[in-house]
This record gives sequence, structure tokens and C-alpha cells, in this order.
Amino acid sequence: MNKPRIFISSTIYDFADLRSSLKYWLTEAGFDVQMSEHSDFDKNSSVNSYDACLETIATCDHFILLVGARKGGMFDDDVSITRKEYQTAYELAKEGKIKKIINFVRQNVWDALEDRKNSDSLHSSKVLEDPEHIMSFVTEIKRIEDMKSGKKPLFNWVNTFSSFSDIVNTLSNELKLKINISELVALQTIELAIVGNLKEIFKKDDEEIYPFYKDFEPLHNMLVNNSLNNSKACKDKIHLATDFFLFQK
Repeated sequence: MNKPRIFISSTIYDFADLRSSLKYWLTEAGFDVQMSEHSDFDKNSSVNSYDACLETIATCDHFILLVGARKGGMFDDDVSITRKEYQTAYELAKEGKIKKIINFVRQNVWDALEDRKNSDSLHSSKVLEDPEHIMSFVTEIKRIEDMKSGKKPLFNWVNTFSSFSDIVNTLSNELKLKINISELVALQTIELAIVGNLKEIFKKDDEEIYPFYKDFEPLHNMLVNNSLNNSKACKDKIHLATDFFLFQK
């Protein structure tokens, strides 16, 4: 069964950590996450990099847009590549080829735009790299002109965020996800511990003897009884990982 595919669109420089966190979280939730800076990005390398991104959007089920203070690289003289990606996804959504477009704007960017709606100081901002471009982009996302003309445009909801948890909460609702981020962090931590201990177990000392493994029993008991690990799948994974070490005792 093919995994549902998500394209994440944003400027990369100012969203690097957030993009990586989203990829990890959504991948764990069962999605095929497409992000241009990762080696598993499904691209046509024989065409221009911008065009390859636009082609990949057409293969996706969902589109997530993150708008920050930067406009990023330009697709042409008037449109940034992030904005062009959004426009491509929107046209596909109108044709029913993309199921959802989920828009996010950083809270401080949203606040800066609200402060400057009726201000003559729009041309300068301590927050926004190019206030006019970003305000125009957000206005397009909200489909304000369509609304004024009496139309009912699709996917014009804008979600503001200040933290990763704000995005997680919105996506959990929009994509009907039931996944505990704390549980994922716990699992990742135990996996890293297991790898570290395996290295120690299979490392010989000067006398070519394998040293005694580190005791996993307290960690095993803590994880099994921890309230974060309510799901059977989570408990099974922890048991498989730690019981190996306990068995060696």
C-alpha cells in the first residue's frame, strides 16, 4: 500500500530545523514526506531544480506551506519559488488532484503584517525581509479578492504558529493523526541508547574478551511502567529492543 505523500514548501534557511522535525514526525506517522533538501526527494534531475520541485508537487496528496519573514529565491522577477510552489499546488487542488493545502504563517510575521496594514512604514520592517512581497503572498493565500467578489475559494484558512507543537496540533487535526510526539522522542532515545550499548558490548578489551554489557533492567522497567508508553506497538518495540540485553544476563 502506497503511503500518502506530503510536499512541504517554505524558504529553507529560516525553517531548517522545523522542516527536519516535521519530516521526522510525519514519516513516523506513515507519510512519504517530500522536501527538496533531502536525499530521498523524488526529483527529475534532468530539469531545472525549480521545475523539478513543481513536478514533484503534482505527485503529492497534501501540501504544507510555511510562511516566515524571508521571501527566499525568486522563480521569476515577481514570484518567489515558495509562492510559485503554492500557486502550483492551489491549481492542482482546484482540480481535485491535491486533497489538502494546509497554510502556516509565523505568529510574529502575522503580527508585523497586521501592524502595517494601514501604515506608511510598510517599506521597512525589523521582522520582514520584504514586507510588500510577504503581505501580497499572505493576501493571496487568504484569497481576499475572491472573497470580496462573492466566491468561496478553497483552502484559504491561515494557521499561525509560534512553536512546533502549534503545527503538530493543527496537522493532527487536519490529517486525523493519532500520534504522541513524546512517545516518539522516548523511542528515539532508547534506540540511540541501544546502539551505543551494542558498540560497547561487541568491543573487545586488550585481552580479546567481550566486557559485560551495561545493565538495561532499570531502563526496561522504567519504560514499561511509564505513562507515555500506553500503546501496544510502543511497548512491543521497547520489549524487543531491551529484552535482548536482559536475556544475556
